[in-house]
Amino acid sequence: MSAHAAVLDQGDAAADLPAERNLRLNTVALIASTASTGVLGLAFWAVTARLFPPAEVGLASALISSAVLLSTMSTLGLDVLYERFLPIAGVRAPALLRRGFLLVAAMGLLTGAVLVAVGPRDPLFQSGWAMAGFPLMVLVLAVFALLDKASAGLGVARWAAVKNLVHAVAKLAAVAALAIWDHAVTIVLSWTLTAAVAALCTYVVLQRRSATHPRWRQASDLPPRRQMWSYFGSSFGIASLWSIGPLVVPLIVVTQVGQAANAYFAVTWAMISALYLMMHLVVSPYVAEVAAHPEQVAALSWRMVRTMAVVAVAASAGLVLVGPLMLGLAGGDYRAEGHSLLWLAAAFLPLSGVAAVYEGFSRVQRKLALYLSVQALMTVVIIAGSWVATRSMGITGVGWAYLGAEALSAAILIGPAVAWLRRVRAGQDGRPRHAAAGAGRVWLRVGSVLLATALPVTLLCTVDRPTASAAVMMFDDFNGPAGSRPDPARWGYDLGGGGWGNDESQVYTDSPDNVALDGDGHLVITARRDGDRFTSARLTTKGRLSFVHGRAEARVRLPRGAGLHPAFWLLGDDVDAVGWPRSGELDVVETISDARFIHNGAIGPDTDGREYKLAGTLPIDPPFVDDFHTYWVQRDPGVISMGVDDRTTTVFRAEDLPADEQWVFDKPFFLLLNVAVGGTWPGPADDTTPSPAAMTVDWVRVTGD
Repeated sequence: MSAHAAVLDQGDAAADLPAERNLRLNTVALIASTASTGVLGLAFWAVTARLFPPAEVGLASALISSAVLLSTMSTLGLDVLYERFLPIAGVRAPALLRRGFLLVAAMGLLTGAVLVAVGPRDPLFQSGWAMAGFPLMVLVLAVFALLDKASAGLGVARWAAVKNLVHAVAKLAAVAALAIWDHAVTIVLSWTLTAAVAALCTYVVLQRRSATHPRWRQASDLPPRRQMWSYFGSSFGIASLWSIGPLVVPLIVVTQVGQAANAYFAVTWAMISALYLMMHLVVSPYVAEVAAHPEQVAALSWRMVRTMAVVAVAASAGLVLVGPLMLGLAGGDYRAEGHSLLWLAAAFLPLSGVAAVYEGFSRVQRKLALYLSVQALMTVVIIAGSWVATRSMGITGVGWAYLGAEALSAAILIGPAVAWLRRVRAGQDGRPRHAAAGAGRVWLRVGSVLLATALPVTLLCTVDRPTASAAVMMFDDFNGPAGSRPDPARWGYDLGGGGWGNDESQVYTDSPDNVALDGDGHLVITARRDGDRFTSARLTTKGRLSFVHGRAEARVRLPRGAGLHPAFWLLGDDVDAVGWPRSGELDVVETISDARFIHNGAIGPDTDGREYKLAGTLPIDPPFVDDFHTYWVQRDPGVISMGVDDRTTTVFRAEDLPADEQWVFDKPFFLLLNVAVGGTWPGPADDTTPSPAAMTVDWVRVTGD
């Protein structure tokens, strides 16, 4: 027997503890294991972020996320059947385990094959081997997931905790050891093969326990088959609906924002989902103990609620206090991209505790209709919200979608949860009722199951459409030695003086005094006083990179002072051929002088070739620009959106233009970064103008076609 199996087997002698003590032991083991695996899971993605290219990390995370959530769907609700009915299955337990695991393995193969057939094949599956291996990956992870609730049903949820911890350590060691092959398949195999070994060892010891332990050598006390099928139908609907959101959301991120953005999402969500799952895993030992000891339902219910409250508060505080530090281990760009999502998760995790508590109560009562309908509602909110919000907010939009869904769920379920606690404290409803489900509830279950089956296919076909226009075209985080130039394959220079159409006083150079990397992952563009003039720099991607539809964004710290005019903007590729303003100009962010406003806008020609300007202005406190912020433009057919961080500040639409003004923004544009000095708009520099005045760029990213 393996060392892993031996560790599990040592707990057998202590398995028949009093109900409350066993609940506490199993719950603490699950919490400790989930917290540890959450940290190790973040370490796994941090290591992959350091050792693998972002695009490979993003692809692997999309594959793993999809497989994990498909595996949850493949359990068909059998996991909660095991949790609820294995404690009273008696001599039928070994057969129930064998048949259930065979069924789930078959469903894993089927659901994996369906995703390969109808999902976004091009971004996810880049070879025939990947398509053939993905269903096997779902099979392994489905069996791995089913073991958690099977362990709980057999009174040893702590064995599942050991399994999960061993897997977390093993996959981390494997990916670090195999990183010399820096491809997505290395990450995926490190995850899957270690899960297969841990699952096999755990299944062996669980099967032996069900065949030899005295509790499962007694007569079965299972309810009538019709009631079990009713519970099964509801559980399948709940499991499927719970899976759809997390299954589709990573695909939305990949197709809407790009593979690199999904890498940032995966690292952040690994931490959030570990805490999410930890809160729901607290419910599993509770349901199993109440099934085995229904006379103690009141004491067990209150213990579960108190534990859930502590876990929810600790999870929220941990995300706020420790989360940013953990993201920083993966890199500054991961922390910058994931920080807002962490804060939103800290808000919605306590709300999810309400749903988790009510889920436990509903399973004890075997009355799942309300919880099923709430899960269906949450699925719609999460999918629709993520689809809409990620287009303007990036991965932070997922956090807002989950916050809205969890707030709605908590508002609906808090009343019934409190009512249940009052009844059991009064000595009522301590045991589940055995009435069959009414016709209305049967149709609710059937409808939810049909929705759960049909919705993923529809959504996956939908999110496949924008894939080609959502590729990451450029990501530059300006890593390099201090004093070196930015990548010449990406950036060129506009040189000279002459006022630049605005009577500006600076002369643009390519000198390291005016443009260089700082050695800490930043590009620094510096305006300097040089006698009676200023020198500065203007960088451009002209002739190197341009895009039509998609998103350009930069994380920048801006200078301020009399006469200063820093900018991040875009020009039409055809500027040399047609001139300005016929080329079009998009000003993503500009500030002038003391930076009391963020200016953005769009400049185009009227029918006579004269300029028109669409302008947006956001008042700010001047110190706002002293910190890094992400300024962005989203270009869609006939629509230009601009904003800062998670806020949309301006939207321009072709349909709003007068007839004599031409929309010239659905064509290739290139990027520019510069610091101008003086001119007719900001006014002249004076003795108070800082020198040097630095515009510091953390990173620039373009996603589009």
